[in-house]
This record gives sequence, C-alpha cells and structure tokens, in this order.
Amino acid sequence: MENEVLRSEFRPAVPDDLPQIIKLLSQADLPLAGVENHVTSFLLAFRQGSLAGCAGVEQYGSVALLRSVAVDERERNTGLGQEIVRRMLDRLRAGGVEKVVLLTTTAANFFRRFGFRIINRADAPNAVRESLEFQEACPASAIVMHLELTTNEQIENTSSSSAERLERTATIINQHANSGPVGVLERLGVARVSVGSGPARACATLARRIGLELVDRGTYSSFTQDAMSYKEINSLFQNTKDVVQ
Repeated sequence: MENEVLRSEFRPAVPDDLPQIIKLLSQADLPLAGVENHVTSFLLAFRQGSLAGCAGVEQYGSVALLRSVAVDERERNTGLGQEIVRRMLDRLRAGGVEKVVLLTTTAANFFRRFGFRIINRADAPNAVRESLEFQEACPASAIVMHLELTTNEQIENTSSSSAERLERTATIINQHANSGPVGVLERLGVARVSVGSGPARACATLARRIGLELVDRGTYSSFTQDAMSYKEINSLFQNTKDVVQ
C-alpha cells in the first residue's frame, strides 16, 4: 500500500481543478460552501491521472482551518488520506501556521493520529469561528479539533536523530522513549511511545537473580529491602478484585 501512495502525484490545486474537487467532495458527502473561494489552497493527489484525494485549508494569519479531506472510495485504506494530511500539515508549518482547527462528524479518530485534540467550539480561534465552514457548512453537532503545530526550533530541541525522523512525518510512529520530552513528541504527532526492550530485559534479569538466590540460599531477602509494600501493590489493582494479602 505504501508503494502505491509513493506513486501518487501531489500538487497544489489551480482554479481549473474545481469541478473535480467538487465531484470528489460530493461523493464523500462533505460541504462545498467556501471551496471555490479557497480552491488554490487545496492540495491534490492524483493516481494514474485521476483525482484520488484532496485536502483544503483556509488560512487566517497564524491559524488555519483544515477542511475537505477526502479520498476516492477506490483509494481508501491505502494510506493516501494520511499522506495528504501529513503533507498539508508540513506545508502549513513551513508557512508559519501555529494552530490548526478542523470540524468533523465522523473522522475524529483519524485526525487523532496527527495529534489533533477535541476542544469546545467556543475555544476555537475567533477567525476560524467566523468562517463559512463554522457558520453554515458544518452542523452544530460537528466535533471541533485543534492541533498546535510544532515549530522547527522545537523540533531541533529534541535529539538530532528524533528530529530527523519526526520532521518528516505527522502520522503515528513508534518512537523510543529516550528521544525527547513526551510533551514535545505529542506536539510532533507521535501517538505511541515505546520504551523498547530495556525494561523487559531488566525484569527478566531480576527474576533470574531472585531464582538463583532461592536455589542457592533458600531466600530472596537481599531483594526485599526496596520492595513495594502490600498497600502499594494493592493500589495497583484497586479497580479489580485481585489483591495481595
């Protein structure tokens, strides 16, 4: 699937692309209001010469409204939608946008992959709330989501190896925990952090040492000095029926 996405052609939209964009959005049952006024801000994806996906944006200074993210039905579940959004976020970041807001009725889980968080409608920036998308196009029941775009300076403050990886992606990645502060990783779009095999190896090593002491001495007292109390252990299982007596 990834190779298929790489073979797609991505480019900014031009006014002549409007009919194709409207057709794709209509098939996806997405609002058309305001599309014509912002058509040149759209990013398009083509497969074999046909429009396969799009993403639009309305920019208001350092704030942007991400809208009209759609993928042709034949191209769904290929990763194309994620790639379009990733490229759009990269473009907005490069253009100095600091905050991105969107409205969705069905795709909240999809956008969480990029670090978007649900917010109250009243907490959206004023410029975005006054947009046609907010005022008329989307229903009042639509979920409002918000993303703080990480600046290049913040990226550079992470370890160099992490910056090289994270600067190129806003999708879910497995990132080692030693790559930087969790807050920065979250703003970069990291949704899962792996601590690696270290803790598992440490636990296995400790278990082996306890076993050897039991065999050699018939006790494991040398390991109990800093052990957790029964109360602390029980607190770990407070939502279950299993407790240590």
